[in-house]
Amino acid sequence: MGNKLVKHWNFQGTRTGLFFGIPATLKKVDIDGVTLVRMAGGKIAEERDFLDNLAFMQQLGLIPRQ
Repeated sequence: MGNKLVKHWNFQGTRTGLFFGIPATLKKVDIDGVTLVRMAGGKIAEERDFLDNLAFMQQLGLIPRQ
């Protein structure tokens, strides 16, 4: 049995609180991503998340859409 797996995920939510010190905008976000996972001893030893950070920041209202 291998020790690596891949997770595809979707996150949806509304920005209602501080994000890196920036006040809430009440903007909705809907973003897809992938997480690479390495297991060791039956437990998660490492995770690496990948997503479109530009699209995420634009949806949060932190970077203007062009």
